[in-house]
Amino acid sequence: MKDKKELLRQIMISLARKENVDKQIESFMNEIESISSEEVTEVAQELEEKLIFSNADEHVNIERKLYQLIEQKIPAKGLSKFGQGHPIHTFLEENKIIRELGQRARALYEDENSYESLKSDWLLVSKQYLDLDKHYLRKENQLFPFLEKYGFSHPSTIMWSIHDEIRRLAKEFSAALQNGKKEEAYKILPRLKREADEMTVKEEKVLLPTAAHLLTADDWRELRKGEDEIGWLIPEPPVSWQVKGEMGSYLKSEPGRIDAIMSIVADFFEGKELDYLTKRFENELHGKISPGEFALAEQKMEDHGISNAQFEEKIDDLLKIFKSSLEKVSVKDLPVGHPLDTFIKENEAIKVLLADMRQNAKNVDIKNVDTDYWTEAYDKLGQVNTHYLRKENQLFPFLEKKGFDKPSTVMWA
Repeated sequence: MKDKKELLRQIMISLARKENVDKQIESFMNEIESISSEEVTEVAQELEEKLIFSNADEHVNIERKLYQLIEQKIPAKGLSKFGQGHPIHTFLEENKIIRELGQRARALYEDENSYESLKSDWLLVSKQYLDLDKHYLRKENQLFPFLEKYGFSHPSTIMWSIHDEIRRLAKEFSAALQNGKKEEAYKILPRLKREADEMTVKEEKVLLPTAAHLLTADDWRELRKGEDEIGWLIPEPPVSWQVKGEMGSYLKSEPGRIDAIMSIVADFFEGKELDYLTKRFENELHGKISPGEFALAEQKMEDHGISNAQFEEKIDDLLKIFKSSLEKVSVKDLPVGHPLDTFIKENEAIKVLLADMRQNAKNVDIKNVDTDYWTEAYDKLGQVNTHYLRKENQLFPFLEKKGFDKPSTVMWA
């Protein structure tokens, strides 16, 4: 059997020389069962250092030709070991969003009537593709420099070229929509979708496995420090590898109350009726529970065999038991400008926005949609993300230092 690295080397050299490589790629696909991401990057880096690749356009064309090989011949690496908060976990979560965006894009361009009937969806998809810039900027400004520190420059060089190609297509797509160029929009969107989708595969098959292999824990922590300045497609997860404090030393409760709360919670997850559990709450705890007690109970749920997934799925129903007491909780006498005062005011603004959208949704004429209103509404909904980002990036880490991580985990979900 031919040496797979040598076969790949010859394919890449031929591509750089602008030679036809269809037969070489066919031979590779037929003869080689698999090739590791490390082997691919070793060959690419070697050729990069020999200045085989001359310009950005060449990078893009070579990567397109190699996509089938990367997708089918590089085995998927186990990246799921990186928990919530690790940069690799975040890149993977953002890639899920990019793929979902691609599915929506396909539904639009495969429907020849959607441009007229779902114009606001076309505009939203356009904005979301423009937002991919954040994902790529974090790779370029945060991840790539660490890889280059270890002499690993080829993927960053070639991916940068493709990032720019995706950015260019996203801008052209947005301009086509703004100028009412329907045919041009239908032509650009499939290309934009393909490039963005293929980039997620290249990241997960080549870039992230190599980064996982090369970077140290200290590198990842250092990398993470600068990421907030750029932003996220999704809310930034908590830094889960930081040591947490002991929550019980900060939140107190009368002896026996947490046990009583946990007993009610356990019965809830065993399927007992809400009416029965609400009566127990009234009788055993006088219908009162403090935010601190509820937080302590949340924190202890895993100790009682209740997983995060179970808790996240049932949280709305569980809260109904304690709702009457928790609704009476208020935070008073906060000075203007205090972070909690700002969070509360933002929540009020979110409630007003949602109430207005619900009312408009009831009265919408699907044949004559008010595009201006809904485009503005989408913009405002996008701003809600800033509210969540500040909770996650600024408030949650301080709570987690005191061992208070379960509520933030549930809120994240």
